[in-house]
Amino acid sequence: MQPDAYGLPLSTVSEDAVAAFDRGVDGLLSWDRRSVDFFRDAAAGDADLAAAHAGLAVAHFVEEEFPEARSAMAAARRAADRGSERERSLVAALDHYVNLRPRDAEAAMRAHLAAWPADLTIAQRLYLMWFFQGRFADMRELTETLLAALPGDPFVLGLHAFVLEEQGDGEEAVRWAERCIAQNPEDTWGVHALTHALYDLEAYEEALERVPPALDACVHMNYYRNHMLWHLVLFEIAVGGYDAASEMCRDWFEAEPSPRGLDLRNTVSTLWRFELYGMDLGDRWQPFVGILRDQLDRPEDSPFHHSHVGMALAGGRDWETAEVHLDILRARGRASGNDIWERVVIPLNEAQHAFVRGEWDRVVAKTEPIWDEIIRLGGSKTQRDAFHDTALEAALRSTDTARARRYLDERLARRAEHFWTGRQLDA
Repeated sequence: MQPDAYGLPLSTVSEDAVAAFDRGVDGLLSWDRRSVDFFRDAAAGDADLAAAHAGLAVAHFVEEEFPEARSAMAAARRAADRGSERERSLVAALDHYVNLRPRDAEAAMRAHLAAWPADLTIAQRLYLMWFFQGRFADMRELTETLLAALPGDPFVLGLHAFVLEEQGDGEEAVRWAERCIAQNPEDTWGVHALTHALYDLEAYEEALERVPPALDACVHMNYYRNHMLWHLVLFEIAVGGYDAASEMCRDWFEAEPSPRGLDLRNTVSTLWRFELYGMDLGDRWQPFVGILRDQLDRPEDSPFHHSHVGMALAGGRDWETAEVHLDILRARGRASGNDIWERVVIPLNEAQHAFVRGEWDRVVAKTEPIWDEIIRLGGSKTQRDAFHDTALEAALRSTDTARARRYLDERLARRAEHFWTGRQLDA
């Protein structure tokens, strides 16, 4: 046995394997594009190191290399019997995660962290699972537990900063994010937390100055860089730089359309905002509609993701595929027994279709009953704005001026941006 960087046991005599494993864990925590290589090196250093294969599986999963992820997890299962109790527990939890058994994964991860609270590989996965379920109170409880186990760890500081912002404490989130970045400038999640906090505090100009150099310091960042660039687009929109934001979207996201889930959501939600603002998009939707036609029913895609698919199909006016997509969502709801599909995802898709068709009252009718349930989709407040803003803009275009004013007042109280302050003047 040898300890990893967090003092947790690894069943290997290879110091090189342990060193590579530690680099892999740091890579996962900081969204480093080299994570797969690090864990592959660890597994090459000791083929019987189950934790290395499990880490490799998660690194592939993060990159949406799903067959490779499951192959690596199979190797982890084969090696697990020769590992420590901690390694067997880690493999079992991550096996559920990679093979899309979220309830089992959550139970196993909770049990694992009760025994090994400093195991950030598991903690980060549980945190992100809860993120895509809108369970921010659970996320905060987790980060507070991690702070007790690992006080001052920069990765924990970044995780805590983000959930503080999501729960409405932007100023405190800035302070925690700054502590994280000061210790580890390459921690992408810390920079991400700072970005969210500045946006929530309406510090748009400050963010346009601070975020780009912080982003550039994350020199090994993986595809998450595109998400950070997406935030810069939103800052431009917030201050009224619509032409600049449109060109940024063209240069960064549309020049080489990506099929990766997060990349698609970045682009789709940006184009959808332009749609709300009445901008002429021409054929800009079409590459993304084409990509999504080929992945309408991927088992790995979440309710949050499918709530963006509706935007693209509606924006691209592909009504035939949009109806096929709704049928897929209904079938998924029946198969899963989870009411989020019928209760939230399908109405949002139908609202998006109605918006493009100019059926303003139908948009509101589909969205208002689930207004407070949209958080169940997960994602950040910033990402979920697109769903609420769709109903807001529909209300403004409808004849129901009382509802429109109420929606608009609530939106401006939450976060004032150039477009919505302009709409207030219009109203």
